[in-house]
Amino acid sequence: MSVREREKVQKMPRDVKLSVGAALLLCLLSAVLLILSFPSFNLEFLAWFAFIPFFFALEDRPRHEMFLLAYFAGLIFWCGTIYWLIYVSLPGFVLLVLYLSVYFGIFGLLFRLRPLTAVVGWVALEFLRSYAFSGFPWALLGYSQYLNIRMIQIADLITVWGISFLVIATNLAIYRVMRRRFATVIPTAAACLCIAFLYGHYRLNQINDPANKSTVKISILQGSIPQHQKWDKKFKESILARYSTLTKEAANDKPDLIIWPETAIPGVIDEEPELLAYALIRPGHPTITILRY
Repeated sequence: MSVREREKVQKMPRDVKLSVGAALLLCLLSAVLLILSFPSFNLEFLAWFAFIPFFFALEDRPRHEMFLLAYFAGLIFWCGTIYWLIYVSLPGFVLLVLYLSVYFGIFGLLFRLRPLTAVVGWVALEFLRSYAFSGFPWALLGYSQYLNIRMIQIADLITVWGISFLVIATNLAIYRVMRRRFATVIPTAAACLCIAFLYGHYRLNQINDPANKSTVKISILQGSIPQHQKWDKKFKESILARYSTLTKEAANDKPDLIIWPETAIPGVIDEEPELLAYALIRPGHPTITILRY
């Protein structure tokens, strides 16, 4: 190699490894973007590129740093997403955040693998989280798109985990394009997005076809009970009275179905079956209350 050629090589731009502080800031940015993509901010479009700063932060890092940076991003995300659990149990909130962030950490390690393998790994981790140790299926990436009506129609075929696949694959595809590194995830993500969009267009046209329309009258109740009151015994009777009144008012419109919100009843039905009396209007009236305990 001549002297001129060596000088040319030396002048070529090289990737500079980010400092730990800069990497932490990028992880923080990704976590904040993800938080904003979920309710109650509902900026769902952010989810399609929220992971990109996170991916840059993980570049050229040893495995232990990849895990810790990803774990840090998970801590921020879960603190901002399930913060309201503080009102239920502060120790429980802390332990749950520490546990859930492990899934982010594991995904950080998967970043070294082939892009499509990493995408499938994210979906597999979400599936595992949804069932392991009784399961915690909240804040799945696909749920961020609940307002993206056209794109989520395909969930009737691929479930919410399929929507998660679309979102994380798109993030990784954009990142690879920005880094000018071709990978099969790029055409795969593009093809999947096109299929999802076209299927959504087809399904919405099908649903809006007058020949396919049928109506069901539904009343959905929301007592707007403050979180700190839900499990306070002092408020038990007032909460039950509130939902009983709302149910009777809704029944005046003769709906086919009345739906109560999750954990509306401040008790466990198996232990206190008499609580169901508050949900009854008349024998045979179709009232549903959704409980998780």
